[in-house]
Formats: sequence, structure tokens, C-alpha cells
Amino acid sequence: MLAVFKLCWIIVLFCFLVSFFLYAINRSASSGEVFLQISYYSIATQDFAWLATALALLPALWTLSSRSDWPAQIQSGAGAVLRSKFGRFLAGSRPRALISACVLCLAVTGAGTFLVYHDFALSMDEFMFRFQTEILKQGHLVAPVPEDWFPLSHALRPGFLIVNQEYHFWAPGYRPGAALIYAVFDMVGLGTLMNPLLSAGCVWLVAALAAREWPNQPQAAFWAVGLLAVSPQFLITGMTPYTMTAHLFASLLWLYFFTSGRLAGHLAAIGVGCIALVLHHIHVHLFFALPFLLRLLFIERRFVLSLAYAFAYGLSCLAAVFWMDIAVWLQGLEPVAAGGAAAEIDGGVGFIRQALRSGWEMHGWEDLLFWAVNISRFVAWQNLAVLPLAVIALRRWRHMPPNIRLLAWSIATSLIPYILLMPTQGHGWGYRYLHPVLGNVALIAAFGWLSARTSLPLEGWQRLRRFTGALALVTLCAGLPLRAIQVEAFVRPFHTAAKYLASRAEELVFLDAAGIWYGHDLVRNDPLMRNRPKILALDMIDEAKLARLCAEHSYVTVYAETLRQFGIKRLAGDETERQTRRRDLKRKLANAGCED
Repeated sequence: MLAVFKLCWIIVLFCFLVSFFLYAINRSASSGEVFLQISYYSIATQDFAWLATALALLPALWTLSSRSDWPAQIQSGAGAVLRSKFGRFLAGSRPRALISACVLCLAVTGAGTFLVYHDFALSMDEFMFRFQTEILKQGHLVAPVPEDWFPLSHALRPGFLIVNQEYHFWAPGYRPGAALIYAVFDMVGLGTLMNPLLSAGCVWLVAALAAREWPNQPQAAFWAVGLLAVSPQFLITGMTPYTMTAHLFASLLWLYFFTSGRLAGHLAAIGVGCIALVLHHIHVHLFFALPFLLRLLFIERRFVLSLAYAFAYGLSCLAAVFWMDIAVWLQGLEPVAAGGAAAEIDGGVGFIRQALRSGWEMHGWEDLLFWAVNISRFVAWQNLAVLPLAVIALRRWRHMPPNIRLLAWSIATSLIPYILLMPTQGHGWGYRYLHPVLGNVALIAAFGWLSARTSLPLEGWQRLRRFTGALALVTLCAGLPLRAIQVEAFVRPFHTAAKYLASRAEELVFLDAAGIWYGHDLVRNDPLMRNRPKILALDMIDEAKLARLCAEHSYVTVYAETLRQFGIKRLAGDETERQTRRRDLKRKLANAGCED
């Protein structure tokens, strides 16, 4: 047990040092200014204090856990009240405890959607999800851009939006599955609660998987549910529009069907997998399921079943890769201009070409820092009890049940595309690229708890119970409220600024987006251009187009200084350069005949 504690402390120390390095760099920025990339800024401002606390807390709680006179709640692992109910649930007599856990998860994430996240799509990933949903709700697969506005599409569009020059449409570069599910939820008035409802479903599924894997160990479900449901990353992400919650739900549902061992279960898993492939990114489910499918083929030698998976997944992958080409055909769009396909990645061939090109690029030293940040953020946003239990589980690798070992391999394979192609996640709470495997982590840690009960002497197991119970209690009582406060404080300025821009009475808002930290994320318009005012990035409009807009529409110019009243930060830079750039923008407006 001492070796487990030391390894956990070293891992937290590593994460703390990464956060401290970036915290020290961030302190050099002037008040109200930021020059760091969002991943660096987040770990410096959100995770440094928590990791410092964890670094001091671990040895203190480890020392105190050797005492047998702790309060009963801590001594029993912070869950004595619930454990017996979960035991009765898994014995099949009382499902009320699990239902209560699901309802509580729904209540927390549902309330947090409005109170913490302000029902706002903060990042471009989140906004693109809702943008795509709106396209589908209006009966389109891709959104045709009105001819008057198409020449200004680059000034009107947010990031990650594909503008097709040949057919004059725009659409997010993601697969549309999650947006379609959201649109269905929205039709019955539950769109905003989609992720909270899916989060509650994840709690139910992780309990069902634990019960299936350890039918005679009722505490497995308690620990699996507790480790997942008390994860700040799990709950906070459930409050957001991120598609990662849908991926986590799809992963757990696929596992539930796949591990049933029945033909009907595998057929259901194939159906869920085909949907998961088109939720958002293709690779998320492919790399998650890879270890299980390889075992099915090479270890179990179920060739016919493997062929069925391969055939169905192959068709689904083709549809996902070429979905935009298919959308153009189904929507009956006619070419407006020739030669536009090369200007933007707007089809399957372009998607493949970009992926291959990205894979061939060499990684630099900064990627190592990104990977260190990703690991650190993932550790910092989990239930603190996960770390020692996961370490115990991995140390007993040879004793792991086959399915749990495959869950560990699934985490490893899920990291492959991000290590090779996307070393930084940008925005996100914790490490969102590993969000689809949070269920894996909870089940592996639950195995760690069960194996400790059987392998440790009674005194060592009781000490572990007190230690992990205290860590879970600290996460619940301190970690979750802290994360909620941090997230709300980060989201509020962008939400307020976006509301201000959308409330202007003018027809157009020219936004000095380049002077604001992530200012282009505030350039948000309706996919069918029905909104008023329309928001345009001033730095992406040439003088000729600017002159026409000013002559035909009412307008206002908004600079970074205007939005600072809401807490929006400027990009750090030399004040002389900033003033020079401001004069250049004013000259551009004057030359176009626009009054500033």
C-alpha cells in the first residue's frame, strides 16, 4: 500500500509541476490580458490551486488513515449510508438507490446547465453542435447561404465551419449524428436537457456493467457509480453542449450489449456502433471498440460475427466520411460556381487528405507540453479516489477479468489519434478527449477496490477504505463546488458579451475580433442568416465589401475595450502596436465611408 501511495503522490506532483510552470508564465500577463493558448491558461488558472491542495492533502490523509478512530462516515468510505441500498439493488430487490443516483445526477447537471453554464455554447465545438442542430431542424442537411451574404461568408462564419464554394453552402465539419439526436430531443422540448439525461443514463449503465461483471460483489456497482458520478469532469461536461457526453453514453451502451455474450446483444451493439461512428468524429468509437473487436477476431475466433461488425462498420464509416457529399446529393443542390471544392475541405476525399497530411507532420517540443497538460488536467478533474484505486487495479493486471483488461486497452487505443493528430484539445473541462472512456476508468477503479479487499490484510484494506473514502468526500464537498464556481466565472463573460452583441438594434455589428482573446468565437450567426444583427469579423472584410455594407445597412463597430466591461480579456501585446492597429482599423472604416 505504501508503494501505491508513493506512486499516486508522484503522479500528482508531476501534474502540479506542469500547472505551476504555466501558472508562473501566466502571472507575467497584465491584468485583463491573456497571451496563453486556452489549454495552458486553463491549467494555470483552474487547476494549479486544486493540484497544490491535492499534493498537500494526499500525505495528510494517508497519515490520518492509519488511525482507526475516524468519524464513521469517513471510516466507511464516505458511503456507509448508501452501500447497503446498492447491495439490495444488485440483489434485485430494491432499485430505488440507483434510480435516486440517476435522478440526482440529472438534477445536478440539469440545474448546472442553467446556473453554471448559462445554457451557452462556449467553444466553437459546442456552437457548431447547435449550429448543425438548427440546420437539421429547418429541414436541411447543409445550410444554403443567401447569395447576398455568401461573399462575406468568411467574415460571418465561426471557426470549424466549412464553406463550400461550388454549391454555396456551409456546414460544420463534424458528423451530424449527435445534432440529429439533439434535434429529436428539442422537438419534445428536451433539447437543452439532452446531455443531463444522457449523463443519468451513463450512471445507470455503469452500474449495470459492474453488476454483470461482478454479480456476487454488490459493492462494485457502488464504487463504479460513485467514482463516475462524483467526477467533476463527468458532471461539468454533462452541463455543456459538448458531444462527448453522447459518446460516453454510446460507449457504455455498446459495452452493455457487446458483453452480453448473446447474438441479439451483438446485433444491438452493431447498431449502436454504427450510430456512434456518425455522432461527431469517426475515430472516437473505432479506437474505443478496437481491443474488443480484435479479441473477438483473433482470440475468440468468431469470424462470421467479426465479418458482420466489419461490414456494418465499413458502410457506416463510408457514410460518415462522405456524408457531406451525400448531403449535397440528397438535398438536390446545384453547382453555383466551378472549382470551389479545393478551396475548402468539403467532402470525403478532402477529409482523408487532411488527416493524412496531419499525420505526416512532425511533432515539436510543444506537443510534449500539450500532452503533459492533457494528462494533468485529466487527473485534476477526476474523483481523487480514482487515482489510488486505478493504480491498485493496474498493479494487479494479471488478475484482471478479461473485460476489464480490455477496458484498459480501450483507454490506450483511444489516445492514439490524439497523440498523433490532435495533441491539444483547446477548450474543455478536464481532458474531454478521454471523456468517452470515463466509464472504463470507473470500472477499472472499482476492480481496484474489489481486488484490494481480497489481496490486502484486514488492517491494510481498512486503511485504504478510510483513505479513498476521505478522498471521495473531499472531491464531493470541495472539488465539485470549486469546479462549478470556476466554470461559471469563465463562461459568464463570453455569455454576457454574446448577449450584448446579439441585442444591438443595428442591422450589422462589426467586431474587432482579432483584438479579443478568442474573439472570433463571438462571431455567431444563424445558419440561414435569419438573425439580426448579423455579426461580422472586421479584420476579415475588405474595404470594397465594407463600403457596400455601410451604404446599405445600419451598423455599429465594437472593440475589445467595449466588451471588457463584461470581463472579456484582450490579447496581450505591446500597447504601441495595439494603438497602431486600432488606427489602421479606423482608417479602413473611413476609407470605406463608414463612420466609427
